[in-house]
Amino acid sequence: MEQVHGLNGIRVVERAGRLAVRLCSFLLRQAGASLTRVETALSDTGNEPRFWKDYPKFDDGVETLNLGLSDNVCGDEEPAPDIIIIGVDGNENRKSLEAQTAGIDPNRTILCVISPFGVDAEHPPSTETDELAIQAVSGLMATTGELGGEPCAVGVPVMEVFAAVNAASSAVAALRARALGGGAKLIDIAVFDAAIGMFGSFLGNVANGHARGLRGGCRHPIVAPWNAYPTRDGWGVICTVSNEQWFRLLDVIGRAELRQDERFQTAKSRVENCDTVDEIVTNWSKTQTTDALILALTDRGIPAGKTATIAQLRSGPSPVPCRRKFYDTQIARSDAAPISHGKLPLAGVRIVEVGAYTAGPYAGRMLYNLGADVIKVEPLVGEVSRAWTPRVGNSSVFFANYNAGKKSVALDLKTQPGRESFKTLLGGADVVLQNLKAGAMNDLGLGPGELFSDTALKVYCNVVGFSGELQDRPAFDTVIQAEAGIMSLIGSGTSPMKAGFSLADLLAAHLAVFEIVSALRAANESRHPVELTVSMQDALAWLTQISWASEGPVLPPHTVCRANDGWIVVRHQGQSPQSDIDFSSSTTDEALMQAAEAGMPATKIFELDEVLADEHVKARQLLMEESDGDRLLKYMTAAPFGFDKNSIRYGDQVSEVGADNDAYLSR
Repeated sequence: MEQVHGLNGIRVVERAGRLAVRLCSFLLRQAGASLTRVETALSDTGNEPRFWKDYPKFDDGVETLNLGLSDNVCGDEEPAPDIIIIGVDGNENRKSLEAQTAGIDPNRTILCVISPFGVDAEHPPSTETDELAIQAVSGLMATTGELGGEPCAVGVPVMEVFAAVNAASSAVAALRARALGGGAKLIDIAVFDAAIGMFGSFLGNVANGHARGLRGGCRHPIVAPWNAYPTRDGWGVICTVSNEQWFRLLDVIGRAELRQDERFQTAKSRVENCDTVDEIVTNWSKTQTTDALILALTDRGIPAGKTATIAQLRSGPSPVPCRRKFYDTQIARSDAAPISHGKLPLAGVRIVEVGAYTAGPYAGRMLYNLGADVIKVEPLVGEVSRAWTPRVGNSSVFFANYNAGKKSVALDLKTQPGRESFKTLLGGADVVLQNLKAGAMNDLGLGPGELFSDTALKVYCNVVGFSGELQDRPAFDTVIQAEAGIMSLIGSGTSPMKAGFSLADLLAAHLAVFEIVSALRAANESRHPVELTVSMQDALAWLTQISWASEGPVLPPHTVCRANDGWIVVRHQGQSPQSDIDFSSSTTDEALMQAAEAGMPATKIFELDEVLADEHVKARQLLMEESDGDRLLKYMTAAPFGFDKNSIRYGDQVSEVGADNDAYLSR
């Protein structure tokens, strides 16, 4: 059948600027929008390598207009655009912005502005506004690096990519809000905001006073074993998240006697003894080839992988972050009345979420933030991460950050009654979002084909680790970072290091939000349902594509330097590093001034407690403390969509397992 994309008929105008702007319009074009690009003297931000914005994939079939600074970005064309995307370097003031958008009807045109720290930022954490600065002041560099070593940058423009996806999701959500009679006059997307929304896995540590010393190479802060281990011919990455996986690993490595060892009985105790755990695993891994290690573990359902180089990725197939399949089935009409939450962008949308940990649940949480009613389907004993530490009061901070506000329905989907109850739950639902092992829902008879035939479901979104022939492999974020080439873009390469933030999980989650909101528009337009499959490995390999030409890091030359109270990152500005400058006896503030005097711009690298305490973070309410009944406070990251408070919401309750079974199943 003919594919009807979600943005068919939508007109976008882009004022060329930073990479995030170019990539945002690229995503909107991929969803069916038409694009006109406007070039002005402000189009070159001056703080990014030119080749980032000249990446060929962004320019196919784009009409470009050249305008003066005083010209309106809309030009004289009619009809007025549906969406205008403008990039701001940080030096452009609101008056200039308003002059270029004068006459825009906010009831007709959505204005999306992408800037480093927000349009109205009064006290940004850095005067520098490039990718290095955002990574430095957001906590990404502080959490990336070898155990006990210096902070490291991720060698591709990660933050620009995330900001672009957030801007695209916000723009499409705003189109829906506009149709409901609401919508934002200005979508204020900050690249920095995207970064803050990404360290949810560290919030528990921060809440419990452990905000520093979080660099761990390939280790995970709250589960073990989770690391890169030496093999006979390289490195193998192994990740476990449950006791069951740990016990299976012990069987594989021939150490079943350790099942009863008190040091290794829980995720918490294994983290407390992670050096010993890693030694046990290393004694086995170094006797294996990398391929043999991966085969032995994946056969037992234990996520494992190997580090890939950019050259290897470049020689393989082009990554496809999301595959879309349009079904011939006509969407059945449902008599169920949608639950509405005023004029939030996704008011009236109901989502049934099945899955655990990060990618699926975080996508569900962001859709809840936009106004959707999200029902989380859990096993009868609850999702595994409910028990993870650290905890604040009675809640796992990790689980709360990704699931607060959702309803909880507990079902055993392996039983016929459980599957029938699941289908009952879909009455009135618009979307199924699932990140179980690839094929698991199909094996249960709950795949998209069956559900599209029997329900009024519009969108079925799968979030998987791998796609194609590799889709049966179990995967977690660190495995994907290795296989998608990210680790080859961090550090010196002497040993693998992952990015501190869970980039694979998070990018898949953000892309799933964009794809779901766009697919809802397509399904409503065509009256045919859409299946989406978002691959974590493809998504992260897609992110690295900007480095494929050079086959290595593409951030400007820089050096991380120690001061007596922290770290700074110094840009070389085309110079060689000045080895005669020693900052070790200076404070970070003094070191910044010394670097500036030497003609090398520098940025302080913030530890997570410094991020939390920053005046700008508080002003933009990027980390909130939500009260959960009589329990203690827990931290929660803000949704990075750039809407005002009336267009976004947050849950301050974590539902008990199965708390909503009666409400949704007894009918």
